[in-house]
Amino acid sequence: DTDLSLPQYRVLAYLDEGGLAPSDLAGRLAISRPSVTALMDGLVCRDFVERRRDPDDGRRVTHHLTESGSSALEVVGRSFMLGCRALTHFTAPPSLRVVGRHAFFECRSLVSSDFSRSALEDVGDHFLYACRNLTVVAFPESLRVMGDCALGMTGLASVDLGGTRLESVG
Repeated sequence: DTDLSLPQYRVLAYLDEGGLAPSDLAGRLAISRPSVTALMDGLVCRDFVERRRDPDDGRRVTHHLTESGSSALEVVGRSFMLGCRALTHFTAPPSLRVVGRHAFFECRSLVSSDFSRSALEDVGDHFLYACRNLTVVAFPESLRVMGDCALGMTGLASVDLGGTRLESVG
């Protein structure tokens, strides 16, 4: 089961950069320490994150991405951000490989999406469909497959896929 909430996804993306202390995560996520603890408890139970004691300070704990967490982060599932009204900008983590069907469907406040530093190879049908305010999308060279109507009904005036390895569109 790799279904992730947005806060869970954000935690995994931050931990993909390296281990972090709860206070660092709280600052990055703009939430309280108790909220970080609750969020991490769920991710630890799913074996996506592990807690480690700091070898220099046994009182300090850091959180680290597990292999399962890294695998979960590689794939953004179907309907991941379906209809999200608050998201304005999205930057994909480096390990992201696949974005499922309807992943950002009707995210009407989304203005920009940057996948350029990711390992993205495959985007599903309608992945950015009806993101009417979307004006900028950056894809990585690794992109090979783009599903049906992936960019339909967006605010994009043009799309440059020239630097990609695109083999299949719709």
